[in-house]
Amino acid sequence: TTTSVEASGLLDRMAPAFERQSGMHLRVVAVGTGQALELLRRGDVVAAITHDPEAEKALVERRVAERVEIMKNDFVLVGPESDPAHARGRGIEEVLRAISAGGHPFVSRGDDSGTHRAERRLWKAAGIEPRGPAYREVGQGMAETLAIAGEMAAYTLVDSATFATLRSRVRLAPMVSGDVRLGNTYSVLWRNRRGRRFALWLRSEPARSLMRPRFEPLP
Repeated sequence: TTTSVEASGLLDRMAPAFERQSGMHLRVVAVGTGQALELLRRGDVVAAITHDPEAEKALVERRVAERVEIMKNDFVLVGPESDPAHARGRGIEEVLRAISAGGHPFVSRGDDSGTHRAERRLWKAAGIEPRGPAYREVGQGMAETLAIAGEMAAYTLVDSATFATLRSRVRLAPMVSGDVRLGNTYSVLWRNRRGRRFALWLRSEPARSLMRPRFEPLP
């Protein structure tokens, strides 16, 4: 599973519930989406929860796995309360240009996770190739990235569920949310009957009830 499912606290609720209801043992590996999809491609795992639709569909087209969307939330650009880039209330592309032009610090996960891939797409849409000392790729999970951004009084991108869970621990505030480009859809992919059983459970009402309110279950 992608790390945001773990960092948001959903995994701690979901894993024991699945085991109780299925009688199966769930062995979980929480990594970035890029690594999760690679584990699935190699056959090292039977199912994966990820949030990079383009890469997921590529595996389906190659007949590596089957896929269904299960839930969604949004990405949020967060930053220091002082907001030196004047990000509040502006569109995400405009804000990224302002961060880059002003040399304001930005912390990137830099780990090929779904969040990192989404961030790179947003920079590209803004027409910017982020670089320089103000742009720091840390190669860490979301909780660690938020902590580093808070210490640096920097901006960063985070999914809304993880930020809601960890907000009290970091000195960061939401700056940009609700932009159409910040949608964040999670899917489950599976390779065999065991993986399919888990995927079907994720579409059940008991699983959907666990996703709320940090995630919105998809029909």
